[in-house]
Amino acid sequence: MLTLYTSCMNVLKFPSEKRPELRTKSVFLEPSEDDGIRLMIVQRSLVDLCVQKDPELSWDPEDADDWIKALYPSEDQKRRILETGSGYRELKENYRGSLSHPIRRIFLEEIIKTVLEEQVNVTLLCVESGPSQCHRGITAEFAKEIGSQIPVIIR
Repeated sequence: MLTLYTSCMNVLKFPSEKRPELRTKSVFLEPSEDDGIRLMIVQRSLVDLCVQKDPELSWDPEDADDWIKALYPSEDQKRRILETGSGYRELKENYRGSLSHPIRRIFLEEIIKTVLEEQVNVTLLCVESGPSQCHRGITAEFAKEIGSQIPVIIR
């Protein structure tokens, strides 16, 4: 298990009849006990920018157990999407391909291992209100492919 999770292990663990899950969620939704370990996979500056643009949004940095920079979309990926206006389709193609990078794959494998061995939910957090235009869904789908026995809930 990665050392970044060790401080998070006091979260809800499941009895053997209930299977833990890898989940996704907007950081702007209320935290719940079922979230388990909450991992931010987006830059804090982007979260702060969203809050500045929409005063209705709020979040507490303490609601995230850790920030996984290795799973952020790259600056190049974001710039290409903005320049071309291609949006989610290009994000999905480029970001998904980048998840095979050895460093990103190590982080995903450790997340899967945490869910399965520690019997705890892990929730990937990002700023988008829904998963249909967000890299958190792409990340969870890819994790499901490499850890096929892991239940994935994308929302």
